[in-house]
Amino acid sequence: MDQRVNISVEGESEPVSTGDLTCALYASAENIPRTAWFSVVQSEDWPMHPDVLHLQERTLADQARFWFGIVNNQHGEPQACAAFALFATDVVQASPQLVKAAIAPLRRLWPNTLNSKILFCGLPIPDGGNHLRIHPSAHSAGVLRCIDATMLNLARSTGAPIMVIKEFTDDEASQLHGLEDLGYLRGNIPPMHQFTQPFKSFDAYRDALRSNYRRQLDASITKFEALDATVSHYTEPHAIRRKFTDDVHGLYLNVLAHSAHRLEILPAAFFRELPRTIPNDVVLTLVEHRGKPLAFAFGIHRNHTFSNLYVGCDYAMNSKADLYFNVFHLSMSAAFKRGASHMKLGATSDDFKARLGCSQSNACAYARATGPRTNKMFRAFSGLLFPPVTQIAPRRVFRETPRS
Repeated sequence: MDQRVNISVEGESEPVSTGDLTCALYASAENIPRTAWFSVVQSEDWPMHPDVLHLQERTLADQARFWFGIVNNQHGEPQACAAFALFATDVVQASPQLVKAAIAPLRRLWPNTLNSKILFCGLPIPDGGNHLRIHPSAHSAGVLRCIDATMLNLARSTGAPIMVIKEFTDDEASQLHGLEDLGYLRGNIPPMHQFTQPFKSFDAYRDALRSNYRRQLDASITKFEALDATVSHYTEPHAIRRKFTDDVHGLYLNVLAHSAHRLEILPAAFFRELPRTIPNDVVLTLVEHRGKPLAFAFGIHRNHTFSNLYVGCDYAMNSKADLYFNVFHLSMSAAFKRGASHMKLGATSDDFKARLGCSQSNACAYARATGPRTNKMFRAFSGLLFPPVTQIAPRRVFRETPRS
């Protein structure tokens, strides 16, 4: 049965149709009705907390536009919640170098070639999650039609030719077949690296490594210790705000400049304010030498899960002290002490993170163009948006039996 959708945009436009489901959009996370929102979203679900959403909205206001939706049934009962963002994006930024080289002459003449507005269901925080929550009792196919109609309305009103719903694990994607029926193309995106080996301490982790990996670790630590740097772990919001200086933010920009996947550039204000938004869950690991910051890791520890969201590094000192390598170990050490049994360590540096003992968790996204004609062309060139993703086999990092 065809299910039409009523889309009402709070403060932006009148409803465009009628039907069993209504998606109310809010132009600011400040306006989200929290009782309705938390009837779908779990209170510990920090990426979907309205305060975290509002922080992204405020700190990225110069780069993106945001909306927040609640899908209700005909009885006014919330069925789903979603967060949307409009970004101007370089479509080929993650494509192979051969593709970029082919585009380069065109961009010398027309700098905005294949730079496009993209409307996302999903916000930037890179914890390997998505920003779509569907109530267990809801009819998911109907909700997905509602989300699609909502995004189509927004995309057309803002001139975005492409819509993307991201990012999902294989298990989550098994509930989203309705998107492909709506014309979305499913594509793989860089996988999240998961660490699921529980250790009580970093020493226990080191002891469990096979000898060759333990030698690599010890050699890296020896180089780092020769630097005689200071390592500090901060969890108190005021301390993180004070220590996250503009120089520390510059280390984040260093790493971002080396990344093939850049959607947003987070200002220092985001890092300084997030700890106050979710107090005592943010952990800042900071490496300093004679008062100068050299590296940091910035993550969230909640419910025995540690998500390492961002790292920063002084590349001029990296080869001397293996800073990038060591800041991961230092943040993992702090997470072990806090009782983490599951760590999310990001979606880049595949070989390096495999050597840490991580496994890859497949991730995918769904994309379509806003019109049937352009959607055919979009499918023909979908490899630009979804370039091939390299999967690497897990390494046998740990011993099968403890050392005697």
